[in-house]
Amino acid sequence: MEVRTWSLDAEFVKQVHTALKRLHREHELSQHPLTGLAVVEARRRQRGLSDTPMGRAAALRGVLDEARQTLAAQDVDAAALLEGRFWRGESVIQLTHQQHVAEGTLYAQQRETISALARALWTLEQAAQKDAELRRSQCARNIPPPSYARLFGFDETFERLCAALTDAGGPWLVSIEGLGGLGKTALAHRAAAWAADGNYFADIAWETLQQQQFATWSGIIEGLGARQPLTYEALLDSIAIQLGYSELSGKSPAQQVARMQAVLKQQPHLVVVDGLETQSDRDALVPRLWELANPTRFLFTSRYSLCALSHVFCLTLNELSEGDSLALLRYEGTERDVRTIAEADDAMLRRIYAVTGGHPLAIKLVVGQARTLPLERALVQLQQVAGRQYEDLYRFIYWRSWEMLNDDARRVLLAMPALAASGGYWENLQAATSLEAARLDAAIEQLAAMSLLQTAGRDEKRYTIHRLTYTFIMSELLGEWT
Repeated sequence: MEVRTWSLDAEFVKQVHTALKRLHREHELSQHPLTGLAVVEARRRQRGLSDTPMGRAAALRGVLDEARQTLAAQDVDAAALLEGRFWRGESVIQLTHQQHVAEGTLYAQQRETISALARALWTLEQAAQKDAELRRSQCARNIPPPSYARLFGFDETFERLCAALTDAGGPWLVSIEGLGGLGKTALAHRAAAWAADGNYFADIAWETLQQQQFATWSGIIEGLGARQPLTYEALLDSIAIQLGYSELSGKSPAQQVARMQAVLKQQPHLVVVDGLETQSDRDALVPRLWELANPTRFLFTSRYSLCALSHVFCLTLNELSEGDSLALLRYEGTERDVRTIAEADDAMLRRIYAVTGGHPLAIKLVVGQARTLPLERALVQLQQVAGRQYEDLYRFIYWRSWEMLNDDARRVLLAMPALAASGGYWENLQAATSLEAARLDAAIEQLAAMSLLQTAGRDEKRYTIHRLTYTFIMSELLGEWT
């Protein structure tokens, strides 16, 4: 459906007329531009009509009748003319005989009454837009400010995420997963903002568990999120306060659970849990939140995959493509007035892409460093992990994940740089690590779950690591772990 911005003008009156002519032609009415009006969507939801072309057609027909009844309170004859002409389908000749007027006179009256109906409809639309804006502000009040100005490379994933969040049959738990710094929080934020702008959820809550954030100019920022581990009761208390049920804070846990379960089960809400990183948080929260879901949706972001849980729909983020990386580089260079980047040719930008591996956080850091350093120097620092900001970058992306790995998984990860640039197969990993089959399988599963190992191939699996992961292993890990 084309999204249009309407105003009370001749085009709007014309569209009202065409809608009236299609009033009893269901399929044609379902394709009419006026089905996109805010008042039509509001009435569709209020009357429980399906979110389909036919449901929107029924809603538009009802809104036109509502505008006609509004007009009737001001001009009975005008409303009667519209009812006879379009609702009962009487011809102009029939009406001229009934009213004893000339055909030209009736057409003139019809034009005036359609204009009056358009004004009545516009009044309903203005009220609906005002209500929608109030609702949008209410739903968005708990969403944190965005950490991005524009997102690159997420369009297809964003569409899949929106489809998952609005599918009438679920899933009820959705997880955005991937290596640190790929944009999981940004994608969740975009989805939450989109949800606040729509009509799918009664309200939205956002809980941040992240303890760190990486800022291009200042490196790692500590202590952002809630205390860890976060208990189910504490999360429920936070959700209750955000959704306007602060009086539950003094209630017993059982009373809180019962009340919030009733709220979340009665109407669909969206609850975002950003940074579900630790095993203790996952074990404590996910099974309990499943009991609160449907029709409410829970959206997680995590570096650790939840794909082992059958009731969680997982979306994995990967690095940006070359095309998206170059677009991001040019955008960042222009926005930050870094002419070295903004005016660079594609060959130079491809070099940056090769070094960063399409990692958006690394791309932004290189652009930031190129503001004061020669570009070649900035790339060398990224490759050699030289300088505090580059050290912070790798620490932000990798250290927490590294600390969670067992010794077998660490052994496999450290063996990856010895393989070919295109990666290796299961037999290559076993030869490089000397791990017995069962231990190697478990190590591969843990690394894949932590987004540290990428898997390709349908039958025979091939394993690779991200370019930044390679640099991190070679510069930070080999000597220390040995």
